[in-house]
Amino acid sequence: MENREALQKILEEDCYYPNFATHEVREFSPKLVSERIVELAGR
Repeated sequence: MENREALQKILEEDCYYPNFATHEVREFSPKLVSERIVELAGR
């Protein structure tokens, strides 16, 4: 839940929040992961 609360704080900084913008967060589980993920993670 900590990540969702952190995201909410970021979204609240949006100049269009809460009167004009709407945000929808969808959680997902990745099914395909690149073999190069380890080397890309450092970028």
